[in-house]
Amino acid sequence: MYNARHRSREIAFQMLYASELRDTPDIHTYFKHFQTVDELQEFAAFLVNGVRDHKKELDEAIEKAADNWRISRMSAVDRCILRLSAFEALFSTLPIAVIIDESVELAHTFGTKESSAFVHGILHTLNETK
Repeated sequence: MYNARHRSREIAFQMLYASELRDTPDIHTYFKHFQTVDELQEFAAFLVNGVRDHKKELDEAIEKAADNWRISRMSAVDRCILRLSAFEALFSTLPIAVIIDESVELAHTFGTKESSAFVHGILHTLNETK
């Protein structure tokens, strides 16, 4: 089901993932290159900038919730989804159930068979520890 916020999360995830693999242009260059409609840009930019601004804090929270997992050992896809979700969990008023549902959906779309369960488990623990 198409929803502007979900599509914005997909765009934000893709930008974060691209930046894991190589230096990426600024957000506005990305939006122009991929012809992203204006309605999606504001929320996607908020998410990307939030993750970038709080990356160290997000990584620490994720590692604390991910028993026996270092962030560097996680797949780039899972790591980016977790950072995006942790940012929303820690810095927004969105209900955790919505954040987890959105994250699991991203993991189904972009991750491996195991990604959705992995992401769900870490976010559930993150919510309990915050």
